Amino acid sequence: MKKTLRRQYFRILSGYSSVIFAVLGLILLVFNIVEYIDHKGEPAEEVLELLILLLVMALLYPVALYASWRLTKRLLAPIQEIAKSAELISSGQLGERLQAGAGNDEIAQLARSLNKAFERYQNAVQRIEQFSADASHQLRTPLAAMRTRAEVCLQRQREPEEYERAMVEIVEQVQRMSRLVEQLLDMSRLGSIEAHGTFVVCDVSVVVRRISENFRQILSDAGLEFVLVVPEGAGLPILCNELLLSEAVSNLVWNAFRFTPEGGTIAITVRAKEASRVEIVVEDSGPGIEDQKKESIFQRFFKGTGSEGPGSGSGLGLAIVHNIVTLHQGRVWASDSAYGGAAFHIVIPCA
Repeated sequence: MKKTLRRQYFRILSGYSSVIFAVLGLILLVFNIVEYIDHKGEPAEEVLELLILLLVMALLYPVALYASWRLTKRLLAPIQEIAKSAELISSGQLGERLQAGAGNDEIAQLARSLNKAFERYQNAVQRIEQFSADASHQLRTPLAAMRTRAEVCLQRQREPEEYERAMVEIVEQVQRMSRLVEQLLDMSRLGSIEAHGTFVVCDVSVVVRRISENFRQILSDAGLEFVLVVPEGAGLPILCNELLLSEAVSNLVWNAFRFTPEGGTIAITVRAKEASRVEIVVEDSGPGIEDQKKESIFQRFFKGTGSEGPGSGSGLGLAIVHNIVTLHQGRVWASDSAYGGAAFHIVIPCA
């Protein structure tokens, strides 16, 4: 393929060279004819000059062809580098990238565009590998528990109540696996949303109010006080994916709901920050978070004290929140709440 393309370029350049030499030869011939007419007394000298010029041109023509061949090699060198890098990437070296340089010519633009495509391809492969590793690791334990429980039940005849308890445990494990798979898919989906850039300007106050309406009755039925503090008047516009932002805040509220005992308080506060930023704070009156764990809680599959058991989470909720906030060019961290529990802060730049 590369040789064929080089030969095509060489034919084009050698064709141009042949035309140029033919035109020059014709011009020299006409010039010498005119000189011959003007100086009829020196025909031998004019013919000699013409022969010398034609000889020089004949010697230069192979040089021009060689230069054309070398020029085609130089012109195709960047394309050959692109092909070589593409072959390395296709063989599994996903970190390989093209040397685009600082220029702005067509080859440099092509290299930068391909690098972006390679970056998206690498991220997609990494998401698939991460999903496979996480799924196999996290599903192994509940599957083993379900199998063990079922095998124990089948070892001998049991009372109906024992079978019922076993079925309840198996259903709980299935529900846990279902939640885990959904959250793993959410984690994988975030990279695709980042690549396509589905972000629009929206009012964060409106988004939080909508989330609050979804939780108000749930929290009330659980015997929890719900506090919403949102500034009135002018909105707080941010560039966001509303679905993802809602998911992040909802995850924080669900997290607070799981750890806040009956009679406690969950609060959501929205406020403007300095340097054109918006802050969303979700607080609770639960047990809080130990200082040494306030950074680790955003890692995948991290579970704090008291988060084990059938009703525990998958350890992915806060990792999803962290990834969503990062997509919005923001920050998220945990601190102590004025209500005695934990406070989660999301800070996102204004639009």
